Amino acid sequence: PGIFHRIQGDERYYAAGCKGSPLKKDISFTTEIKLKHNQSTFSFSFAGLNYTASENNNYVYQLVGFDKGWVYAGKSGKASYTNLDPGSYVLKVRSSNNDHVWNNRGTSIAISIAPPFYATWWFRLLVTGVISYIAYILLSLKRRLVVREVEERKREEMHQIQLQFFTNISHEFRTPLSLILGPIEHLLKEDSKTAFKNYYKTIHKNARRLLSLINELMDFRKIESGALRLRVIQGNLSLFIDEVAEEFREMAMDKNIRFDVKKNGSFNGVWFDRHIIEKIVLNLINNSLKYTQPGGSLSLEIWSTMEEFNPRFANSLVIQSNYKAGNYIYIRVADTGIGISKDSINHLFERYYRITDSHLGSGVGLAFVKSLTLLHKGKIYVSSEKSEGTEIIIALPCDKDNYDQEELWEENSEAGGIRLESISYKDEQEPESGLVPELEPETVQDVQTETADSEKQMINVKRHILIVDDNEELRTFLKEVLSQDYHVSEAADGHAGLTKVKEENPDLIISDVMMPRMDGKEFCRLLKDDIEVNHIPFLMLTAKNSVEAEIEGIASGADIYFSKPININLLKISLRKIFDQRQKLKEHYSKNHQTELRDLVHSTKDRQFMDKLLEIVNVQLVNPDLDIEFLCSEMGMSRTKLYQKINAITGQSIGELIRSIRLRRALEIMTQEDVLLTEVMYRIGIQTQSYFTKAFKKEFGKTPTQYLQELNQKKEV
Repeated sequence: PGIFHRIQGDERYYAAGCKGSPLKKDISFTTEIKLKHNQSTFSFSFAGLNYTASENNNYVYQLVGFDKGWVYAGKSGKASYTNLDPGSYVLKVRSSNNDHVWNNRGTSIAISIAPPFYATWWFRLLVTGVISYIAYILLSLKRRLVVREVEERKREEMHQIQLQFFTNISHEFRTPLSLILGPIEHLLKEDSKTAFKNYYKTIHKNARRLLSLINELMDFRKIESGALRLRVIQGNLSLFIDEVAEEFREMAMDKNIRFDVKKNGSFNGVWFDRHIIEKIVLNLINNSLKYTQPGGSLSLEIWSTMEEFNPRFANSLVIQSNYKAGNYIYIRVADTGIGISKDSINHLFERYYRITDSHLGSGVGLAFVKSLTLLHKGKIYVSSEKSEGTEIIIALPCDKDNYDQEELWEENSEAGGIRLESISYKDEQEPESGLVPELEPETVQDVQTETADSEKQMINVKRHILIVDDNEELRTFLKEVLSQDYHVSEAADGHAGLTKVKEENPDLIISDVMMPRMDGKEFCRLLKDDIEVNHIPFLMLTAKNSVEAEIEGIASGADIYFSKPININLLKISLRKIFDQRQKLKEHYSKNHQTELRDLVHSTKDRQFMDKLLEIVNVQLVNPDLDIEFLCSEMGMSRTKLYQKINAITGQSIGELIRSIRLRRALEIMTQEDVLLTEVMYRIGIQTQSYFTKAFKKEFGKTPTQYLQELNQKKEV
């Protein structure tokens, strides 16, 4: 058979030799056709070469690569295909004559359909290469981000380790500093005429400077951990700056540096955190004085606006806060020091960064200033030039509405100061003889004499202080300075201290926190859990000055919290105030019959002790046989321990306390009820009127009859 063609592509019909036709010559002489990807729809027409009865010729065809077998076309002589996939095919055709004799040889033509460019191997290879490259770039970027994140995390961990290390070292410094500052302050006070006074001042000045550096590092740690909180209060910033600047006038004069303070207003009624602003200004002035040569100048200024401000030097840096305020005040510190280069100014507030080897210090000071300023919602403007000088401007929001309620000191200030538990002092043991509820008249005078003698002894006996610290030098020093006014004993750790407390029953305990075997917190906790000794005031010493450490110390039961190094004068005053306050409470109770026993105690456990004691006495009040042995049995304490406990809280013996409770109950009955004195006596467990009269007069300064007469007169009036 012969094959005629008519190929359809792009919805057009092509003939051999036509423009755009895949046929270069007649299809009868073509053995292969190459088609584009958009010419995948086509048809072939074919005819057998039998002309006897050509209309009876039959055909079969097969497109190898697409058809699975021969396709019977009958007499139509046409084969059509639509949207073939790119690839290679062979179209085979066979025909028969009118007698149904088939030509088994037939004819064929090869057809190849090219893929679109995006399906070609080279395009796929290119795409694979591009995708691989992009994936590589993305993975590299991700890897760099991960590495950077790890580096940042490691850097932060290292920073925290450094801070923790410095903090730990700072804690260790505080005890030696106590042993330096304490004796020096003592020498300055007691040996003021010595020729070595200037040396003492130098030692004291530099020890205080070292303490200031340690405190700065501790404060920086607080900011980093989020423990330092903003507490603003309204005040006169102008006066405050003058007070801060006064500290540096002598230092500037010693270095021959001109120091000026300038203000363009009164700045009264500004809202600011005094502690934070003080630390910022101190750091900036210290830094300027450090790097300003003799003959140079330093100025501290306060502005209300920066409208006419022009940077003094070429190199500049601005650190913005996330907070935007309506009004700011501006604190400017400018010097003629060594200045900062253009390359270094961007690193000025980085931690541990030193601009040059000539820059001394820890590298924390200016980073501390930045953290404090941002904490105060402020901004920083810096301009500087190498060998010319530096100016730093701190912009701070100054209105009350710039700060949240919890940031306002006046809204959140709590009753601070020293929290006191029951404060005791050592006295003689309880007399062996028990309380005789009903004393005969001749015995009353003996009781009064014994009580007066006891009170004289209380005045003359030194109060007992127990010092518990593993540092022998610190114990020795504290003992030396306190022994003039108190009886002092020592213990090297909490375990030994607990034993000493049981044996000696001190009036007050001073204990360190960090100690071997048993630390101060555990020692304090065990002490406060023991009903026999939990009334003893506990003063805790620690090298940590953070809020968390103070909370932890107070949570363990400590009554007072002291940071090292210890200021001896402050310690002495605090001790005196503790004992004076306790003595005043006792005197107030003895003189004011309206005062309740519970008012003498402050801790929960002491209140529980007093409530139990009062409950037992009140239940047995009518019982004339109520004695010390019964009370000790009910309280579960020995006579000695119960006496020490009651005496420490009230200043009375057990018998005196029971008598006082009975008489105060009698006074309550006489005031509120209209009953005979004999019934009053019966209800409080006293049998004879003579004893009741004398005991009542001793307690309240007048006889029962006189008291009732005065009471009736007041009612009539």
